[in-house]
Amino acid sequence: MAFTQEQILHLAKLAGLAPTDDLFALGKDLDSIVAFIDTLGSIDDARLDRVRSSAQLPLPPREDTVGAREASADELLACSPQKVVQRHIAIDAIFSGS
Repeated sequence: MAFTQEQILHLAKLAGLAPTDDLFALGKDLDSIVAFIDTLGSIDDARLDRVRSSAQLPLPPREDTVGAREASADELLACSPQKVVQRHIAIDAIFSGS
């Protein structure tokens, strides 16, 4: 299936993307993705029922048990591979505002 420019613009609008020349170049990628999905539809899935049925069996509930004791905050901080500063785990800056 080949996507038309009108269909690509409609998909871009649904996805909140601005229409650009790069967007139309992605039409070939869309075509190959849809072709791959069509290929998946032609695969013999007779053996999947056996897998699907075993996955639908309910898991037995696990009993709630109370542990011997809870770890203290200091013990948990001692497990961290990161540096601990004032009882907090120090991490690298996530976002630089500059």
